[in-house]
Amino acid sequence: HASLGHLLGRGGAFSAAADAFGRALKLVRAQASDGRVDSELVLGHATALILSERYGEARAVLEQASSAFGDLAFKHALARLLATCPDHSVRDGERATRLAEQVMNRQLTLQHAETMAMALAEVGRFDEALALQNRVLDQARRGGHDSGSEHSERLSRARAYQEHRPIRAPWSQE
Repeated sequence: HASLGHLLGRGGAFSAAADAFGRALKLVRAQASDGRVDSELVLGHATALILSERYGEARAVLEQASSAFGDLAFKHALARLLATCPDHSVRDGERATRLAEQVMNRQLTLQHAETMAMALAEVGRFDEALALQNRVLDQARRGGHDSGSEHSERLSRARAYQEHRPIRAPWSQE
């Protein structure tokens, strides 16, 4: 089921991928004596749910995994979803900001800093979001990561913050 989920996701069938990942998780949970599951499987499930616009389900999956396992990846994904979800009933900028700050305090990466910028923009702190996004762009440039679609998305986010617009896409579908 996990392999099927990956294949369906690569083909753009995100809802079917989410269902396949969900079946895989049920099987793994039934077989795991301690209830632990592979974090990549949970993240694949949540990402497929997000990309299929099943935001409430994705939030529930990430909240459950975050509280059960405390894995940094779950907190990061949840913070990004809460900061950027197109569905206003799922968004929670204040909580996203707290989670993103916790993540950045434990491990500072470009992705974690970008999520913090997204959360700051969601709560209307656009100047801080822009300053942080500009630091991300500078760091990416210094690391030789200043080309391609990921760099274009980073630039687009910086423009959004300049225009006082929050981000409404947790991840691209590419």
